[in-house]
Amino acid sequence: MEHRREEDLLRQDGETVRRMQPKGAGGAAEAQRAAAIRRGLERARGADRRGRALVFGGAGAGAAALLAAGAILAYTGPAQPVSGPEASTAAAGNAVRAQTATNPQTEAGPGALLEPFVSLTAQDEAIQSALARGGVEEMDVSIERDGYSLGLRGMVRDSQSLTLFYTLKAPNGEQLSLDAPDLLDAAGASMVRADYVNPYESYDSSDRMTYGYVSLPLVGGAMDAELTEGRLRAYAVSGQSEAAKNRLQTFETSVWLPLNASEEQEVVYSEPKKLTVGGQRILIERVRITPLRIYMQYKIDEAVNDKTIFAFFLPELLLEKNGRSHTLIRDGWGSVLAAANGTTEMIFDNSQGIRDPDSVSFQVGGVNALDKNKLDFVIDTEKMQVLKAPEDGITVSVSPAGEGLRTLQVDYPLEAEDLIGQRELMLGLYFTDGEGVKHKLGADKNGALGKGVDAQSAPGTGSSKIYLEDEDYPQPLTFKIGSYPALIREEASVRLK
Repeated sequence: MEHRREEDLLRQDGETVRRMQPKGAGGAAEAQRAAAIRRGLERARGADRRGRALVFGGAGAGAAALLAAGAILAYTGPAQPVSGPEASTAAAGNAVRAQTATNPQTEAGPGALLEPFVSLTAQDEAIQSALARGGVEEMDVSIERDGYSLGLRGMVRDSQSLTLFYTLKAPNGEQLSLDAPDLLDAAGASMVRADYVNPYESYDSSDRMTYGYVSLPLVGGAMDAELTEGRLRAYAVSGQSEAAKNRLQTFETSVWLPLNASEEQEVVYSEPKKLTVGGQRILIERVRITPLRIYMQYKIDEAVNDKTIFAFFLPELLLEKNGRSHTLIRDGWGSVLAAANGTTEMIFDNSQGIRDPDSVSFQVGGVNALDKNKLDFVIDTEKMQVLKAPEDGITVSVSPAGEGLRTLQVDYPLEAEDLIGQRELMLGLYFTDGEGVKHKLGADKNGALGKGVDAQSAPGTGSSKIYLEDEDYPQPLTFKIGSYPALIREEASVRLK
C-alpha cells in the first residue's frame, strides 16, 4: 500500500502543472495552443512549464493513476524553504479584509473586471462556459503589502471546488506567479486538496501585471452549504524562471463562499453500477451533478480484474435533457482525483450548466491496461540489459547527467497514436536493487526526476529518461511499471441515472 500511495501522489501531481502564457492580441490562440500541447504530442515531448513541476514520463500506478487518461505527466520538486517577507504574515495587521461584490451578474457574459481572463480559460471548458453564461461573480478586492498587490476579480464555486480570478503586480513590474494558494477555516485548518491546486496564468507586459485563475478542490467543511466565509492565504513568487522560487510576499484575506445547494444533485447507489471493458471492471458508487462540473466516484474491482488499469480511452458522460443529448468530456483542471476509501473521482466539464438531467450515462472507447504479472521492469544497468519487461524490443542505456546523477534511458515500442494519447511508459518513484534495498529516483536542483518522453529516437520508438543517483547499485534493479501503451479498444457504457 505504501508503494501505491506514493505513485498516487506522483500521478496527482501530474494534474497540477502551472502554465504561463503570453497575453495580448494572440492570447486566445495561445491558450488554445497550450491546451493542445497539454493533450498531445508537444506536451508528451516535454514542453517547458512555469512552476514546481517538469513534464516527465515516469510516474507510477495507483488509484489516481488507474483511469487518468490524458493526465499531464509530471514530477513536482521539493517545497522551497520559507524565507524573506513571508516570515511575518498578514496576520500582523497588513491584510485587508475582503468584501466581495454582492450583486452577481444577471446578464450572460463576463463583466469588465473579468474580460481580461476570457482567453486564459480556453483550456478549461467548465470555467470558460461559466464566464460565458454569467456564472462567475465579480469581485473588486485589492490586498497590498510593501508595494506588492493581489487583486481578486471574480469567483465561482460548487460544493466541491472554489475558483478565483486574480491579478498580481510587483513594485518593480517584474513577472509574478501565485504560489500555494490555500483556503483556511476559522481554526486555521486547510480546506483545500493542495496536491491538485493548478494556477493558470498570463503575464501582460504592457501593464506589467499577471492575470490568473485557480481552482481549489475543497475538502471537509468547505463542502458544507452553510459555510459562508473562509480565509485565503497565498504567496507571490518570481515568475521569471524555473529556479526563482523564493517567496516575495504573503497575502491573507477573508473571502465570501456563497453556494446554492439547491442547484446540485447527488445520486448514491445502494449497489454500485458496474462497467466492464476489456475484461476489467470498475464499480461506480456515486455521481454528483453541479452546474459547473459532474463528479463520478468509482473503485477498481481488484477481485475480478487480471490487469492493472492505467487509463480509460475516450471517457465521456452522455446527458439527456428535454429530448436533447449532451456529451461531456473530462475536466482539464483535475480530471482524476484520489478520493476516500480507495475510491477515485473522475470529473467532467458541465459546459452547458445542465441541472437535473433526465438521464446520465458513462461511456468509454476502451481501456489502457497491462497484465498484473507484467508490472515488474527488471534491468542490469552495468551490462545495459533488460531482464524482464512487458514485451520484447525494449532497451536501456545509462549516461552521466551531472549533479551526481546518471540518466537512465528506456527505449520501447511507441506508436504515434499512443504518444498523442499519452499511453507511455511510466516507471515508479522507487526501485529495489539486487540485495532488496529500496531506493528513490534521483532529482536535479529543480526537483525534476527526469528529462521527459522523446519520440524522435526512431520511428515507432519512445524514450523515457529518468535520473538515478550516481552510485554502484547491486544488480539487477527492479522498477514497477505505472503505465504502458497497452490499449484495448472496446466500447462500453453504463447508465447512471
